[in-house]
Amino acid sequence: MGWLQEHMETFVQPYLGFTPTDPLPYFSPQELTVIKNTWRSVKQHAEGRDLLLAGRDVFIFEILARRENYPTTFMPECSRAAAA
Repeated sequence: MGWLQEHMETFVQPYLGFTPTDPLPYFSPQELTVIKNTWRSVKQHAEGRDLLLAGRDVFIFEILARRENYPTTFMPECSRAAAA
């Protein structure tokens, strides 16, 4: 066992409750497929132009854009205040 594997099993997994190599608990595999397919479709229709990502609910697309160095303008302040 290498040092990294040992570190993941003895420190990271007990501390976080999962290892970062495990699938993220936030989205199901089906949801991830929909997110990725939507992102690909949006980029195709944008034809390389900058994308306006307005609101915090599209932050996942800002993450994908940054990973690919795709040009965007992210405006989280456009999110509407919600009342409980």
